[in-house]
Amino acid sequence: MFRTIDGAMLSLTLVLTIGCLSAHAQAGKTAFKDPDPNRSDATLWRLTHDPAVRDYANYHNTQCWSPDGRYISINRWANGTAKSRAEIHLYDLHKDEDTLIGLGLYPRWANRHNWLFYSQYTGKGESFEEGIANQWLDVDTGKTVTIGHGIEFLGETDSQDRWLYGNQRFRGQKPELIAVRMAIKENSKPEVLGNGTGKRPLPSRNHPVLMMRNKIASEGPPFTPSRTWSDLNGKNMRTATALVQAGHQSWLGNGEYHLVGNQHLAGRKWNEPFPSNLHRLANCHFSDISPCGFSGRWACTNGRVADLRTGGSWTFSNARSQICFPEEVGDASEAYDPDHKGSPDGTKVCFVSNYDLEKGLVAHVAVTASRTETGKLEVTSTKDFPDSGDITYRGEVIGYKSKTETSFVGLTRGKYETKTLAIKVGGMLTSLDGRLLPADKRDPAKLPQYMTRVFDEKNGPLLWQRQTDIYVAIVRQPDAPHLRLRSGEIQLIPGENHWETFGYRIFKDGKPLAAEPVRPGTTMNLPGVGSYTAIAIEWSGLEGKPSLPLEIDQAAKLAILSDQPEDFFWTRDVWKAAGGTVTEKEALASPTAMLEIVHLQDGVIALETYNKGIVTRRDDLDHDGIARRKQYYNAGVLDKRDYFADEGIISSEIFDMQGWKTEETIWRYKHGKGTLRDRWWYEQGMPVKRLLSGGKTYVKDGEDWVRKE
Repeated sequence: MFRTIDGAMLSLTLVLTIGCLSAHAQAGKTAFKDPDPNRSDATLWRLTHDPAVRDYANYHNTQCWSPDGRYISINRWANGTAKSRAEIHLYDLHKDEDTLIGLGLYPRWANRHNWLFYSQYTGKGESFEEGIANQWLDVDTGKTVTIGHGIEFLGETDSQDRWLYGNQRFRGQKPELIAVRMAIKENSKPEVLGNGTGKRPLPSRNHPVLMMRNKIASEGPPFTPSRTWSDLNGKNMRTATALVQAGHQSWLGNGEYHLVGNQHLAGRKWNEPFPSNLHRLANCHFSDISPCGFSGRWACTNGRVADLRTGGSWTFSNARSQICFPEEVGDASEAYDPDHKGSPDGTKVCFVSNYDLEKGLVAHVAVTASRTETGKLEVTSTKDFPDSGDITYRGEVIGYKSKTETSFVGLTRGKYETKTLAIKVGGMLTSLDGRLLPADKRDPAKLPQYMTRVFDEKNGPLLWQRQTDIYVAIVRQPDAPHLRLRSGEIQLIPGENHWETFGYRIFKDGKPLAAEPVRPGTTMNLPGVGSYTAIAIEWSGLEGKPSLPLEIDQAAKLAILSDQPEDFFWTRDVWKAAGGTVTEKEALASPTAMLEIVHLQDGVIALETYNKGIVTRRDDLDHDGIARRKQYYNAGVLDKRDYFADEGIISSEIFDMQGWKTEETIWRYKHGKGTLRDRWWYEQGMPVKRLLSGGKTYVKDGEDWVRKE
């Protein structure tokens, strides 16, 4: 049958119902354990299943999750790289269905509503006028409205969903891109932001500030902007990040920090423009940095989540996404970057990969090998790899003639004109076969231009490398709710993070009381004496941790609350002095005292030490009780902040009495030994000196950043 959606005539073989939308019959979610031997306990979901077509879920700093975590927006490049034929899809994790919305680009979610915005080519004139229609889909009702025309590249909405931000494109003029916003209502017109400069406008989720890419050039003057902030109307523009400190950048999920990647995880507070403290936030190095949850507790990158409450971090499945290009091709990672984004509650991470994560083989390098090594590669295991074949290390294809249990032997480096690379211990090797399309999927008509313009016969099968599919990694369980008795009524209080909660399963003495989850805002009768617990269930079906048990001795009514009551707190303060528990007043009057911050579910999460009522130290603890962040105070003012990895100290920051960071040192570890990675000196937030591993030193000289011999 045929159905017109948003003016596009589309051939549908079967139409299903998803809320108020129409859906293609597609292969649904595939759940599997990661075949990486280092991650055998990790669960992944695969949502799309055509590796000949590129499915994309937005740039790393731009959300693909709906505010309730039920949907993931997808841009499907159904016709190579033809923008006018790209499709907007929604994946409904609750019903496990893939919905085709229509033709379009740049799907963007609102902050407070299940509203999806996208740009659609109309074929009616210039793109900055009638040639682009800006569509507004209310996913809950299925209603689509054209709010206006002319914004080609979409940013996101402001914190209250009043404005949609983006760029108009004026081809052939300079500047080509003009920053604008449009009121979210019918018949709106683009409004130029300030002087119109800036790309990719992204408002903070909770604050009236707008981030834009506004750099002069990637190699421009070092103290000029990489990103700017402005008021929501584009005025009052100021530097957010200077090029000298730049990397991939994003807002933290709650908008409190402007995150900076490609370094030890760092962020600048939303209301402290450059020059100001660039704070280290956790014990790990991040590349393409992304928010993970609306609470602001987590951030994520490829294969790692940072916990800003503890200062620690943990790993999850690596995307293994890579196109092996010929050596002469420079940075062309846009087509395969995984671009991770955490879900609203920080329980899942969505990303793309062009590797067959379900069946593709993985080995880990055991011994460093130079780029000229042709004898053997020593690995932890070659299990399941063929006796001979091709493997890949990042962008290099390496042939091998034979294998042992722990090595690939007889190497041909840089096959198919790929660049040879030095191979590091711990690096990941993958099978070339897991990167190639099956023979029955090799349709020349579907090949994107970024493949056809760089590959030819000397590159062998590399023209037929897979395009990206959408995956989801489960990175933690949903938070537990809490059961309590108040005024004769039992209340179920939602977990700390509950944006994604669909409902709850209630248990009596370990057995569920109902087949279906009970929804927030409802009540149910508890049958009588017993031990009751509850777990949260997301729209995605992911089930959470159990609540603490509540014992009751008679039948009662249970109220399923939608929000946390004002008189409820997840943490409590326990003061200790002279070997016992005391009041806060008694503790602060003692020569020495200790404050334990105790979480209802997690136990002790922080320890503070006091001398004569003044804090001298704070340790933030991970789930194993290990202090990942230690902060030291002088006269109650932060003096030093240290982060710790398993190997030892990973970074140290020094502050003056006015709160300015004056110096910091970052270490790396190899074979258990720590060595200098980076050292910075600052004057009131301004970088003035940098020492790199190997001894290279740079100093600020006026507006230049010069190497000092």
